[in-house]
Amino acid sequence: MRRDVACLVLRMLAYAMPLLALAAIGILWLVEHEHWLPFGLALAAASGVLLTASRLLGRSAPRPRAPPPAHTWPEAGIRAWDDVDRLAVRAAAAPPPFADMAAYQTLAMEVLDTVGRHFHPASKSPRLELTLSQLLEISERALRDMRTEVIDAVPVVRNLTLAHIAWAHQAREWVPRAVRASRLAMFANRIRRWVFAWPVAVANELVMAFDMSPLAIAGRQVSHIAADLFVRHVGTYAIQAFSGQASLDVAAIHMIAPDAPLRILLLGPVNAGKSSLLNAMFGQERATHDILPCPALREEHVFDREGAPRAIILDSDGFSGPGDEAARQRIFGAIDGVDLIIAVTSARQAARQVECTTLEAIRRQFAGATRRACPPIIVAATHIDQLRPAPEWNPPYDFLDGDSPKELSVRHAVDAIATDFQIALDRVIPVSLLSGAAYNVEESLLPALGAALPEADRAKFLRLVEADRSAEARDRVARSISLLAKTGRSIIDSFTRKARR
Repeated sequence: MRRDVACLVLRMLAYAMPLLALAAIGILWLVEHEHWLPFGLALAAASGVLLTASRLLGRSAPRPRAPPPAHTWPEAGIRAWDDVDRLAVRAAAAPPPFADMAAYQTLAMEVLDTVGRHFHPASKSPRLELTLSQLLEISERALRDMRTEVIDAVPVVRNLTLAHIAWAHQAREWVPRAVRASRLAMFANRIRRWVFAWPVAVANELVMAFDMSPLAIAGRQVSHIAADLFVRHVGTYAIQAFSGQASLDVAAIHMIAPDAPLRILLLGPVNAGKSSLLNAMFGQERATHDILPCPALREEHVFDREGAPRAIILDSDGFSGPGDEAARQRIFGAIDGVDLIIAVTSARQAARQVECTTLEAIRRQFAGATRRACPPIIVAATHIDQLRPAPEWNPPYDFLDGDSPKELSVRHAVDAIATDFQIALDRVIPVSLLSGAAYNVEESLLPALGAALPEADRAKFLRLVEADRSAEARDRVARSISLLAKTGRSIIDSFTRKARR
């Protein structure tokens, strides 16, 4: 320990020696040429202006919003992180004393309530919805991260042993004497400045009055950083706890998730072109053995093409009108097992009320789920070859910037569909499904599915986490029932033996 401190002091002296020598030579030159008075006044004025400006800029500087540390959180977790980020900025602006554990405990309770409000909005005290195990896990992980960051920031701490701590404990009796000696030395130094260099003394007094000394600035900076990190770490693990991801082996699920196929739902009204789109997506690689039975929907198709993500496409029955609720109810019953949705609609059809109602119901179903994410929705606008002018069909077309009558007609239809479905314009893909001459499926639809993969992977991950949690809960209940049964049998056997005696 002493060797480490000695090496650190020698290195600091080696780096500071050129600056100290230059300062000493400069002071001698100023005294010799009698320029020390204007230099001291200019130094004091410049120091005051710079320190004041730095404080004002530090208060008013906008801070960029921190992105969520995990892309696998549900929507409630992402909204909660926005509040945690604002709370961290507020805590860093007015941090509690670094050694005030009660203040940090109050801050932690505020973070838990802030996060829990998004997962349990009806609860008066959302933090009470946590189990004792989850609360201990949040504390353990947050303190572990803080410990790691302190060790990384102060390398000497990593080599501390119990002997060093005992030596420091024994040396505490010298601390009061050292403090008194330092105060006397600082007072004598202040007197010396006033006698021999009063402009420097004025500047020093201004720095002390505004509490802008290097030690004070460093202490405040440490408090700001500690409060910010504390809020963010507690908030991160609180979101994982409320969303059910804290106690799971998330790393193992991440390893499983890339191998698990995406589940893509194909839905739309009757005669929208779902079957034709399915054939166009599979091309020549579709085989009869790729069709699997699907009790909830009509059938499942294994989609495994080179250059495309491995997926299972669930084909649903078409719904034709407001009275056809059977197909829609089957879709709602199977939607929890879906990672991406392809909504097929006819570009020549103006009335889309049933489709809009269906998509809105799907969004509402996921909006109330605090542990799942709504699958991304891609819209395939079919029958574009039948739009005005109907006799004209001579691809390729530029549906983004083209100005031909067909291109303008398709663009207007896409705009109307995006408005009706309340979906981004780049998620509505116009396609033609003429037999043997499909157009814009390979060119635009499959790339749009690839662009939506990050959202689909997030939905898939949360689905797998939910399935893992449900399986774990079932195993736990089964083990509890088995243990109770064994205990009951033991009690019955004990009474039976006593009765026989």
